[in-house]
Amino acid sequence: MAALLSISSCKEEEYTTKSTVYGVILDASTNEPINGAYVTNQTTGNNCITKEDGYYEFTNLIFGDTYKIYVEKDGYIPAPQSITPSEVRDRIELNIRMTKRP
Repeated sequence: MAALLSISSCKEEEYTTKSTVYGVILDASTNEPINGAYVTNQTTGNNCITKEDGYYEFTNLIFGDTYKIYVEKDGYIPAPQSITPSEVRDRIELNIRMTKRP
């Protein structure tokens, strides 16, 4: 019976309950990364400014919660997005395209 219990029990470190959302902020017309975009996770209050590669990342997001990601940059239309990590994955990619203001 003890052998059966050890086979069917789960170790906590085998499963994750948090996720990382990451991606690249891109110009919608050129598909080039945008340097200096201000990316805010409005749900947690965390933010970052993209570098030349356009990369951003938010960590320790809880599965099932919805996070509002808001991207802004001078000369571009703000790009709000929402994401709800709902799968058991450590990293979720969310690339965001921004359109230049007319």
